[in-house]
Order: sequence, then C-alpha cells, then structure tokens
Amino acid sequence: HRLARVAGLPVEQLERLNMVRYSPGEYFNEHHDGKFRPRTVFVYLNDLPDGDEGETLFPHLGLRFRPRCGAAVMWSNATPEGKEDSRMVHRGCPPLTTVKFGVNCFFNDVAVRQIMDPPSVIPLRESNVVHARSLIEDQDLTALTCLQLKTEPVLCISPHFLSDAEVASVMAVALEGIGLGSQPKESVFLDKDHPFRTASTTLRVLPLAVGGGLKTIQQRIAQFTTMDEDHLRSLRVVRGGTDLGYCNRGCGLKSCYVCLSDEDRVFFPRMGLVVALQRGDALVWPNADWSGETQLEDLRAARAHCGGLDGAARSVGLEANFNSAVRGV
Repeated sequence: HRLARVAGLPVEQLERLNMVRYSPGEYFNEHHDGKFRPRTVFVYLNDLPDGDEGETLFPHLGLRFRPRCGAAVMWSNATPEGKEDSRMVHRGCPPLTTVKFGVNCFFNDVAVRQIMDPPSVIPLRESNVVHARSLIEDQDLTALTCLQLKTEPVLCISPHFLSDAEVASVMAVALEGIGLGSQPKESVFLDKDHPFRTASTTLRVLPLAVGGGLKTIQQRIAQFTTMDEDHLRSLRVVRGGTDLGYCNRGCGLKSCYVCLSDEDRVFFPRMGLVVALQRGDALVWPNADWSGETQLEDLRAARAHCGGLDGAARSVGLEANFNSAVRGV
C-alpha cells in the first residue's frame, strides 16, 4: 500500500514484486519497462561502498542514482498521450566489489492482482513425463512444428525450434564480455550457501533486434506463441531455477522457453507434468486465464527446472515473455 501511495495508483495494479541481485561485474543492459507499466518504483535494499558504482543510469536524462539502503526511485514509463517515453530507458550498472540487492515494483495499466486458485502440487516422482523429441518421429522438420499438449492450461512444444548454429550464436552473444568462456560456470554468481542459490539467474538480457539472426528468432517466437512481436519483451538467457516459485514468469500473457543446454526437464508441479527438452527445443505456456469475464493470473503453469537426466547440472535457456504492447514510442 505504501508503494501504491507513492505511485499514485491503485494497489490492484501492482505486479508481483520482483527482487533482483547484481553480483560484482553483473549488469542489466539498457532497456525500457514498457508503456503498459505507467509507473516503476525501484527500491534499493543495501548500501554499496563509496566508489563501488552500481548506479541506476538514465543516459537520456544524464542522471545516475546511487544505491542507498531503503531509498526508492520512481519514474513514469509512458507519456500523457499513452506512448512509450523513450527518455526512461535505463541501465543497471555493475557493482565493482559488492552484491547489490533491489526490488522492482511495476504498476501495470490494468488490475493484475486477481489470481486463479491453483490446484495442489503433485510430486515429481508421480508426474507424467513427455519427451519433446519422441513426438516428432518421421515428421518434416523443414518448417516450424507446433505440437499442442492436452493439458489444462494448454502447453505447446516445438522440437528443433532453434538449430545448433542458432543456439551457438545466442550463447556467444550471452557470454560475450562477462568472462564465462564457452559455457556458464555453475558457481559464477552465487556460492553454494546463498539463500537464492536455487532461483533463476539472468546471464544476459539480449537487446531487441531490428535485423539479423536475433530478429529472425524473435519473429519465430512470436509466430510460435501466436502473439504479436510488439508484445515481446527483451529476450533473456537464464539459468533455470530449480525450486517452485523461483522462476521468472514475466507477469505477462504468455512465456516461451528454449533449451540451450544439452537437455533440460521442465517440471510443472500443479499439472503433474514434466516436459523433457533437448538443445533447441521450445516450450510455451500461458500465464493468464481468459475463460471468464475477468482475466486471472494462472499459477497452474508455475514451473521449476530439473536440469539434465542425471540432475547434476543447472540448465541454461532462452526466456521470452509477452505482455501488453511494449513498443510504440
């Protein structure tokens, strides 16, 4: 309620709070939060030593906000006419020696705090397993293949969604400049005793492309999800969270995940389902239910990642989230 008073908007429009963490050298590249979010409030949760950087930078305004524990910064993402305000493009700069914590508080332009009561959790050992590649035997793979599962809510699978060459190009962009070599290391950001060790970790936010291979991937994701590309947020290369509730859902209409590791198992505990993916396979699920008069947040598709078949390694994937239209300056 305090956040709503600061933003001057109803608390019903406040999306789920999104806690973020920047380890030394980690940053969030220039981005815009979207015109469908009239206000953003960012709350800093800890102090950084003097000279440790880690500021929130607004390059078009020439402003930097230095982290101070308990302080908040608020800005509007849209003009009075409802257009995206490009001046609000910002960047989370990397801290030099200290981990920075904060909370993203996004206010949507519609009520988002109406939730469908989710069913109970079904244990992993009792869940059904679907292997994506086993569904496409003897099928033509020259075109985009979309397979719809008979689940509630409906999930869609696209085996071989990305080629090996496309996966390699995405990984090259993701790992560029952060010193991870050809593969992300298991302990690159969090040590084994960290309380958020099992949470999803963003390795790189990819800039929205206007051409080239990344643009082709964006268009293919939009086609696969039957969503307009104008609703697509910036793609993220992530290490999948292994506990329920610790994976990013995007607070949007649909989400898409593409496996970039050799293999991954995506577990939907409230559906009693495990989807086994291999490198390049894609999976789509809805985050909202439109069957009634009111749109409800649908937690039935909440997930966790089990990694490879031996369960030893955390998976890496490409995450795409669709919201209300985010383009249009």
